Amino acid sequence: TQQGEGYSWRQSNEDITVVIPIGKIKGKDLTWDLTPHKVSAGIRGKEPLKEEELWKIASVDDSVWEIDEEAGERCMICTIAKAKSSGNTGSWEYLLKKDDVPPDMTFTDKVFFDMTIGGEPKGRIVFGLYGKTTPVTCENFRALSTGEKGTGESG
Repeated sequence: TQQGEGYSWRQSNEDITVVIPIGKIKGKDLTWDLTPHKVSAGIRGKEPLKEEELWKIASVDDSVWEIDEEAGERCMICTIAKAKSSGNTGSWEYLLKKDDVPPDMTFTDKVFFDMTIGGEPKGRIVFGLYGKTTPVTCENFRALSTGEKGTGESG
């Protein structure tokens, strides 16, 4: 199960199940609009999914919603069928295209290795470290490169 703002979702190879908690709201106050590329669903005027572009293509005719309980809570349960087109079935990485946010590729640190061959200096290799994307790995590599926490077995 993955979390969105005001909803959660899970998937099988054939469909996506979106769960939106609604409390005591009645069915007439819920909204559901699905096209092959966009979805709107939730409590009218407070939809957590409002004309959101889907990650891949939905099969509108095979998709439904219902009111049911999930984990003891009254919810709107939306079943979005995956269109049976090439590359569309199987696992969706995201429910919505807006969730596909590229990683922060800002260099947080730079380290360098001075290279020698046969005792002769051959140049410097500079590494930019992406500390916002892989903070632990970058800190370990930075500390190894500077020698501040000791040196490795090979020196």
